[in-house]
Amino acid sequence: MELKNIQLRDYQKNILNTARNGNTLVVLPTGLGKTLIALKLAIERINHFKDLKVLFLAPTKPLVNQHRKFFLNHSDLEKEQVIVLTGAINPNKRAKMWKDAIVIMATPQTIMNDLKRNLISLEDVCLLIIDECHRSVKNYAYVYVAKEYLKVARNPLILGLTASPGHSREDIETICKNLGIRSIEMRTEDDEDVRPYIKEKVIEKIFLEMPNEMNEIKELMMRTLKRKLEKLKNIGAIESSSLSRISKKKLLILNKRVSKLVENDKRYFFVLFQTVAAIKVIHALELLQTQGLYSLKKYLDKLCAENKRTTREVLSDEDFKSAILKVDALIKNKVEIPKFNKLIEIILTELNRNKDAKFIVFTQYRDTVRKIVEDLKRINGISPIKFVGQAGKEGMDQEEQIEIIRRFEQGEYNVLVATSIAEEGLHIPMIDVAIFFEPIPSALRAIQRRGRVGRTKIGKIYVFIMKGTIDENYFHVSQYRERSMKYAIERMKKEKKQVSLKWFI
Repeated sequence: MELKNIQLRDYQKNILNTARNGNTLVVLPTGLGKTLIALKLAIERINHFKDLKVLFLAPTKPLVNQHRKFFLNHSDLEKEQVIVLTGAINPNKRAKMWKDAIVIMATPQTIMNDLKRNLISLEDVCLLIIDECHRSVKNYAYVYVAKEYLKVARNPLILGLTASPGHSREDIETICKNLGIRSIEMRTEDDEDVRPYIKEKVIEKIFLEMPNEMNEIKELMMRTLKRKLEKLKNIGAIESSSLSRISKKKLLILNKRVSKLVENDKRYFFVLFQTVAAIKVIHALELLQTQGLYSLKKYLDKLCAENKRTTREVLSDEDFKSAILKVDALIKNKVEIPKFNKLIEIILTELNRNKDAKFIVFTQYRDTVRKIVEDLKRINGISPIKFVGQAGKEGMDQEEQIEIIRRFEQGEYNVLVATSIAEEGLHIPMIDVAIFFEPIPSALRAIQRRGRVGRTKIGKIYVFIMKGTIDENYFHVSQYRERSMKYAIERMKKEKKQVSLKWFI
């Protein structure tokens, strides 16, 4: 059994040399061929252990099917030898399919459930491949499957694949411990053995000014938030009421902690009440600064329709009430965050350069996706389509997602407007231009977004940043976390911890 229609690059060969010799974490940006490394190692293990199996885990059904297609296209494995197991298949049928297969592609939850029911055994699995292995934390199914595998397999070997295992040493060590990792192989686009295969990515930061009228709304909401934070500080729930020191993340952590305390002591209810109210205000502020009035209005309408004490607390604040009135007035006067006009301008400019250019626009929120698609549909030559996850009444199931990608690939649409669903794993056809409607603080997601362009030719990336807003903070946080990830892995490698990690056992 051997590879077909494809060759390993130098850095893939180098990584493979390590992966053959022990459980390995492979950290490679999106688009640099992690799956090919997995396929080559799988073929070697199958050839060596004639009667054993390979198990390839991926978090979603579309990803599982995508990997199966790659294995069949680039090896001489037969269709019946490479099977897909998901929760949609009857458990008893899965057990029979498992026995007859050589390569099993599956979602981790399915395998975990079958192990708990004693329908399958991992004893005869000679290679466990874990895609998007940064998910191997807490109670995620990857952790359970990996531990069971290392307990019972006769000839165990684990290969973990990710674009980023996390930005801190603690994050990386947790994943390594949960998967029994002994070695880490990380490459970036700057590494010597990778550079010859990388097409240039031109990254342009677009700094935009918030309209004065929207800054007035921001000031009103910040006054509301300040009062909530002062109440929390006065009762000792937070250390400071400074808006620069208290983030949404800190409030969410506080909310989680107090929610547990209030179950046994109702005196904490006031803390919980004020925390939830502050979170609602800070979320409105984030939408205003990063998404604009359209998404903010949708959120405010949702608040007004709620019948909750925390919501009434926010809506009764005089400054917040004034902010709502100003939002309505600005929308009526067609005032909006400048990101939308800039987006249209960039797409039209790029289409003038290349009429066949394909775009992906990333944004955090579905309301913003809807607004972008509506705006772009009005422009001749632009054919946008939304691409979102499964959750909610407007969600897209996995079959719909695959169909949209197919139609995008065939040229029916030239702009894919996507939430985070387009960041992870799923192969999206060649993208010429990526536009980040807002920066994100996650190093992993930033790496995944960038990996969508520049695979076969020079790619362009635009990042929209509103001056003096949370956009600027998130942009710098993402860069810092990416540097931290690289530094942590390099330190671990220099210390040779990956060879004898006693604290990983």
